[in-house]
Amino acid sequence: SSPAPAVNSKTVPATVSPSATLPTTPTSTPSTPHTKPARTVTPTTAAPASSGRKFDGASFIGGIILGMFLTAIFILAYKWWQKRNKSYHSL
Repeated sequence: SSPAPAVNSKTVPATVSPSATLPTTPTSTPSTPHTKPARTVTPTTAAPASSGRKFDGASFIGGIILGMFLTAIFILAYKWWQKRNKSYHSL
């Protein structure tokens, strides 16, 4: 039997004879089929919420500042409205 011509990316054989056989390598088959081990999934639970509430000082201070800011805007808007509305004259 003659050796098969080398094939690289540039040459392609024109014809392949049906009697040409490729060398085969013996493969061994395992006696038992391969199975993947069973995957166990453990459910996770969220950590329990804390039983008591905690005081948040930053939120407390922020609430005070917000209240003061809104009060100042209300007072300024009220004074502007009073200055604009001159239909009432005090004695």
